[in-house]
Amino acid sequence: MDKNKQIQKVSKLSLEKLSEDSKLIKRGLRDLSIWPKIEELFSKLKFAYENKQIEECIKIAEEILQTDANHFFTLCYYGRSLYLLERYETALKILDRCLEEEKDYYFLWSFMGDVYYKMSKYMEAVNAYDKSLKLELYEVWYRANGDERKAEHPSETPESTDLLENHMYYFDEDNSKNLDEIGFFRKAQSYLSTRAGIYNAYKENDIGIKRAIEALKKVIEINANNWYAKKQIVETLELLAEKKTGEDNKTAIGYIDEALTYDYDNSRLMAIKAILHDSLGDKKNAVEWIKKAKEKDPTNEDLDSVYQKINNLA
Repeated sequence: MDKNKQIQKVSKLSLEKLSEDSKLIKRGLRDLSIWPKIEELFSKLKFAYENKQIEECIKIAEEILQTDANHFFTLCYYGRSLYLLERYETALKILDRCLEEEKDYYFLWSFMGDVYYKMSKYMEAVNAYDKSLKLELYEVWYRANGDERKAEHPSETPESTDLLENHMYYFDEDNSKNLDEIGFFRKAQSYLSTRAGIYNAYKENDIGIKRAIEALKKVIEINANNWYAKKQIVETLELLAEKKTGEDNKTAIGYIDEALTYDYDNSRLMAIKAILHDSLGDKKNAVEWIKKAKEKDPTNEDLDSVYQKINNLA
């Protein structure tokens, strides 16, 4: 059978799945055998969590941790419950303890990304999501090879292998309408991985990058104060404009115009727009936009050279 067909979607952000995961089952049995009462309490903890009784989860988790302060699965539920109660600083400390035990478990890094996101630490969140995505790639790689996760990952990175050539498994497109702010942000980060060539199937016609922009727009619709999402949209639109420059300058201008709606004071974008207009022979708009750019950033020497060229002063 084609190994590609053996790839199964990796279960996402599910604590229930975590405690049933075959790769950690021995760990679970070890934890639960420490004290007979823990097994009963842990079953109650899972039931409370599944029924959204979060305060009860906290109570039960703390009771378990009094007996075994390092009970891994309880720490996972405890950290997520603290997160749901918006106790982010404490949740972060608990997740740090979880990662000390299972540093390569991808979904714990996603949990950490969620916590950072809620704290408006977007760069830290992106780093955590990137780590999660990388580790999830290994999980799919192992499953495709019918192999067990190893302490040392293979030297060849999974995204460079043919096994993952046409597989996008990090999220389901059909579920996009049900995503919340964090879901759309995480989705955008997955698609932005096409910049590094991880998903070759989404590189053609910049499909992945364009979908990332749409996801980031959803983030901003939900949270207009997310400066990082705006920054990413601007950078990504500028990237698309750069790809089109020289080939289709009108389309490139369109991308720059869209970027300016998110960063209207950006003198760099104004200068790029001026250069593109000039290349199309539209001297009037070229002069107007380089003038605006210089007004926004009068000490920028790079803008001086563009200004002189456009105005035939060079």
